[in-house]
Amino acid sequence: MIGPGGLAVPHKYQPEAPAARVLPSGLAARWSRSPAGRQASNEGSGVKLLVIEDEQRLAKYLRQGLEEAGHAVELAHDGVDGLHLAIEGDHDLIVLDRMLPGINGIALLKAFREHKQTPVLMLTAQSDVEDRVSGLQAGADDYLLKP
Repeated sequence: MIGPGGLAVPHKYQPEAPAARVLPSGLAARWSRSPAGRQASNEGSGVKLLVIEDEQRLAKYLRQGLEEAGHAVELAHDGVDGLHLAIEGDHDLIVLDRMLPGINGIALLKAFREHKQTPVLMLTAQSDVEDRVSGLQAGADDYLLKP
C-alpha cells in the first residue's frame, strides 16, 4: 500500500477494512454518484432523509443544504412526530438530534430499532464519551457533534 507522500506502508500498519454494512436497496449506488450527475430536483437521484431536529434554524439550514445537494428532506421538530415519521416513512437515512422535546433521541432510537434498521446519524451537542457510547449502543450508526 502506498501511504502519504508516496511512501510504502508495511502490511502490518495498514488499517483493517471496516465491517461491511448492509445499506438499504439502492442507497450505495445513489451515494456513489458524483454531485455533477445529480439532478437539481429532489426526486429520483438523491437520498430520502428524515431530519429530526428541534432547533428550527439548524433544521432549516440542514434541509436547504441537503436539498441543494439533490436529496429529498422531511423534517420533524420533536421526538413524537419524529418517531411517527421514522416508522411510517420510507427513508434512506435519518439524522437525529439527541435532545428533543416529547421523546428524547435515545428513547426514540430504541423504539425505532424495534421496527426498522434504517441508518441513523446522531447529530448532537453532547460531546462526552459516555454520551457517544450510549448513542451508539442505542442503535445509532454514527455520531456527529454539532459545530
